Amino acid sequence: SVYKIEGCLKAVGNVVEIATKCKAKWELGD
Repeated sequence: SVYKIEGCLKAVGNVVEIATKCKAKWELGD
């Protein structure tokens, strides 16, 4: 969801980590 994406972007500053962690969260669902 948008909220999870926002929280992830706020949680990490490294572009690669943002892409990896957010992608992982998206794949897990919601």
